Amino acid sequence: MKILKYILILTILLGITSPLYNLDASTDHPEEPCQYAKEDTKSSTPLNPPCGYYQLLAPIITGSDTDITNFNPADENALGGYLNTMLRIFIGICAVLAMGMIVLGGLEYMTSELGSSKESGKKKITGALLGLVLALGSYALLNTINPDLLNTDINIDQQTIQVALSQAIQSDAGKTPPSGPLVGCTAGIQKTTIGMFACGKIVQAVNVMLAQAKSMGFNITGGGYRTQEEQKAIRVANCNGDITNANARCVPPTALPGQSNHNNGNAFDLKCDGVLIQTQDNKCFKWLKTYASTFGLYNLASEPWHWSVDGR
Repeated sequence: MKILKYILILTILLGITSPLYNLDASTDHPEEPCQYAKEDTKSSTPLNPPCGYYQLLAPIITGSDTDITNFNPADENALGGYLNTMLRIFIGICAVLAMGMIVLGGLEYMTSELGSSKESGKKKITGALLGLVLALGSYALLNTINPDLLNTDINIDQQTIQVALSQAIQSDAGKTPPSGPLVGCTAGIQKTTIGMFACGKIVQAVNVMLAQAKSMGFNITGGGYRTQEEQKAIRVANCNGDITNANARCVPPTALPGQSNHNNGNAFDLKCDGVLIQTQDNKCFKWLKTYASTFGLYNLASEPWHWSVDGR
């Protein structure tokens, strides 16, 4: 009896799942280059699916609008569609297995005179019915509440990230930095050849860098100097009003007034052809990434436009 039970279960499983394994993929023929389907001259039916598709020898689902005869893993949401199909197949397998167990339980109940065997048959039938009710009931309940609960499509809407550029220094025009040495720039603030302010210690290197960039066809301009009053205003906005505590929580991180690279001519917000550099695929960013370190400037990873002596 046990052998009969196992044979019946194995037969049912093989019968249900065998179509899923009968796949004929265009990539299964290495001797043939990957190419799109050729047409049968008699029936005009593709002999092979397009490149990258798996042709099912038996459709998973049939219907006027729901035929699934091939599967392309590269398609958008292909995994979600495949999982949706497998969910329905799983419900069907549960139903078939439940019927198999009901048949086995009935045979055991009818063919045995022992009370224990009859009780075992009844338990098989009861368990199979309970499992079938759970599978179908859960599907029906979720479908009634919201059909989208049964939808496994991975569909992430494209999002646009707007980078806040309000703190970027567009130009140093009209600004007058203090004369004499500063805490972070003992050589004092000086003007570069493009009117951008820089610490006297690096001003020559910045001038050479800008000239070299221009000679190679890259028009790099921008601004760099921020007054202490401007730094205080940014600290107030970013650090819940704190302008004295170096450990205060600031979003984004903001240096204390007088300690910012922008206050001391050691940082620059650069433009390419008059437009602030906002992406790492910008041509001027790529040039700077290659050459700026030679002149002692490094990029702040979160701000493609920001270049300073220490990358901060």
